[in-house]
Amino acid sequence: MDVVYDGGLKSDNAKMLASIPEIADGLIALTRFSVEIGFYPNEYLEIIDLYLN
Repeated sequence: MDVVYDGGLKSDNAKMLASIPEIADGLIALTRFSVEIGFYPNEYLEIIDLYLN
């Protein structure tokens, strides 16, 4: 059974989550709600690279 991780992929968890075979996909967390609240689309490529590699 495929599982979609129901949390946001971030640079600190993308690689670990990608290593779990049962997790098929995930959503990139685009908005931060702690520290500096905001929208950080420049982190997409870093997260995608960590998840796929």
